Amino acid sequence: MEIVYADPRIVVAVKPAGVLSTDEPGGMPQLLRQELGTPCIRTVHRLDAAVSGLMVYARSAKAASLYSDVPVINAGDGGHNHPTQTLTDLLTIHREKGRFDDLTIGLCGDLKFGRTVHSLVAAMSRYTGIRFVLISPEELKLPRYVKEQYIKSRNIPYIQSTSLDEVMPELDILYMTRVQRERFFNEEDYLRLKDSYILTPEKLKNAKPDLRILHPLPRVNEISVAVDEDPRACYFKQVQYGKYIRMALILKLLNIA
Repeated sequence: MEIVYADPRIVVAVKPAGVLSTDEPGGMPQLLRQELGTPCIRTVHRLDAAVSGLMVYARSAKAASLYSDVPVINAGDGGHNHPTQTLTDLLTIHREKGRFDDLTIGLCGDLKFGRTVHSLVAAMSRYTGIRFVLISPEELKLPRYVKEQYIKSRNIPYIQSTSLDEVMPELDILYMTRVQRERFFNEEDYLRLKDSYILTPEKLKNAKPDLRILHPLPRVNEISVAVDEDPRACYFKQVQYGKYIRMALILKLLNIA
């Protein structure tokens, strides 16, 4: 069975899973990426392949699923959601904290366009004793629809803050995100906001000893490399867990496991 994909994290996952790839330089997926929308999906699903990829437009994964007779893995759809990353985040949290309940979760950085943040809020809102701390510049606050659908409708306590230092002592999980240049309409706004939060060892002095720091990666400079050796930093483990999650997902969809 062949699988078509575009997300490099899917690329890494499929090879150990024993799935053949067509994502070679100049190969069929690159050509198909030039053909957007319904025609592309109709072409791919005729190949009897599981369809994955980094969807460019918000909600495009949903649209793709309407025209495909084979599974569509949403490996990130614009600034909307990123379910496969959230599965990775959930595995990381459970491995590190041993539970999903009774956690104060800090989400820091670009909460407006950060699709991993939107998906993680949706997932964690299902558990009891959850409290969200939303840390961002005013311009990059969590969208209202995410708050209304997943936080306010379930009466989950939350606060919004522009200061990471002030809320650090409260956090069980700190989910850092980069400010994404590709989401901005002009360079000036990106340059003004890109260094809003930089996590350093000094800023962790008031953090809990059992805090866990996550990041969907890649990072720019929002986490100092000096933090990498802190035992509370879990983002490299997160990458490894992500490989296992995507392998399991692909094998499940192909009825191999």
